[in-house]
Amino acid sequence: MPQQPVKIKLYGLVRLSRRAYLTLQVIGLLLAVLLATLGLLLRPTPAGDAPRLVNLLAVLFYLLPVIALLAVLLLALETYVVLGKFRREEDRQRALAELTQMETEASACVSESGGETPGADATGLAKDAPRSPTEP
Repeated sequence: MPQQPVKIKLYGLVRLSRRAYLTLQVIGLLLAVLLATLGLLLRPTPAGDAPRLVNLLAVLFYLLPVIALLAVLLLALETYVVLGKFRREEDRQRALAELTQMETEASACVSESGGETPGADATGLAKDAPRSPTEP
């Protein structure tokens, strides 16, 4: 039986599979690269006689590559943490599946033998085991 993909709750809001999460991370990385590119290509210089808002935007564009780099570093850290969470959840589900399989096999073995240990009589001892210390 194929296993369902592992889904975790991200930020306590959304349940995502690993594939969906990595897709979102790639989109975030592309946006950060786009911001850095815009910051490098659009380098307006603040003018002394320009309105304050225009000078503020010029400084923002000047800092855009640094902001994008910080965003990429934060994305990398978050990805590391979340992928660890996926790994732990996959390990938990794998262990649970193995335990369920072992319980199923054990119950099948017991039902095949009629509830008794194979090779034992009603006392639970092997059929050829001595009954007392004096018995050969």
